[in-house]
Amino acid sequence: MVNLIDGKSPGAFTCESVDRDGDKYFTQYTGEGAKYTGTVLAGTGKYDRMAATFISESTGPFPAVTPGTFQNCSHQTGTYKRR
Repeated sequence: MVNLIDGKSPGAFTCESVDRDGDKYFTQYTGEGAKYTGTVLAGTGKYDRMAATFISESTGPFPAVTPGTFQNCSHQTGTYKRR
């Protein structure tokens, strides 16, 4: 979830990702502008006990699909391993 303040990210936010199998992972992001560092905090299924850190660089944003929302795309590079 990202709470924007005057249209800008406050420097930290969290995100839940879900794949086709329904497995999830929960990531904390910190940074500013278009570049953030991501750290996976927890996961389920194939992501259980996964440790991951990465850099996320925004390539968006895109036009809003629904008023009060935003869409974005990011290029992410980093590493992961099972703990």
